[in-house]
Amino acid sequence: MKTTENQDNVPRHIQRRKRDKEFRYKTLLKAAESLFAEKGYNETSIEEIASLAEVSPGTVYFYFANKEDLLVNLIREIGIHLRQLLGNVYAGAQTAKEGMNSVGIAFFRDFCLRSPEKLSIFFREAVGRSALVEEERKIVYELITADIKNAVMQISDSLDENDRSRLAAEIIAVCIVGIYEKLAYHYLLWSNQTSQIMDIAEDAVMVVSGGITNLLSRFPAFPQKPDG
Repeated sequence: MKTTENQDNVPRHIQRRKRDKEFRYKTLLKAAESLFAEKGYNETSIEEIASLAEVSPGTVYFYFANKEDLLVNLIREIGIHLRQLLGNVYAGAQTAKEGMNSVGIAFFRDFCLRSPEKLSIFFREAVGRSALVEEERKIVYELITADIKNAVMQISDSLDENDRSRLAAEIIAVCIVGIYEKLAYHYLLWSNQTSQIMDIAEDAVMVVSGGITNLLSRFPAFPQKPDG
């Protein structure tokens, strides 16, 4: 309620200016995303981004310090998009295990296939750049891994919160993130097997699901659900 009241008290011209700035920011990111994915980060200039966004180069520099800053912000936005997408899928599942399986399918279907530009930028164009870019990628990976870790821990009805159990969940999460990243890279960015990716996704989910069940059974701190 306080947020609404505060918003109502802000003059309309200031609200409009804020909306315009947010729209311009998103427009510039979208233009950069399109060009980075199509031409590559190195081959794309600020002038080309400005032209596609229908603004002057000076406007680009008003919002972003340089091309690297654009890429950093893109990585952050892609991370937010991916986490929201997978989080919504997981939240809609009946059980934690079903949610984990659905997340795997959604990653390939709803992110890789429906957002190929984001896939290309995050897994290819952003790799091997500056320390600043790599730090942003690290943050996104750590957040996604933490999300998966929490899901793994929820697969158990009861969990003994000790260092061993937390480490086990983290190891499983790191492996899952690595598996899905490598499959996307190999089959979509390297060999472009788009037509087969959902078959690959289903097989990958089965492997991951079986692996989780097997690994959890090895840790006393991870008792399994009777019905999985």
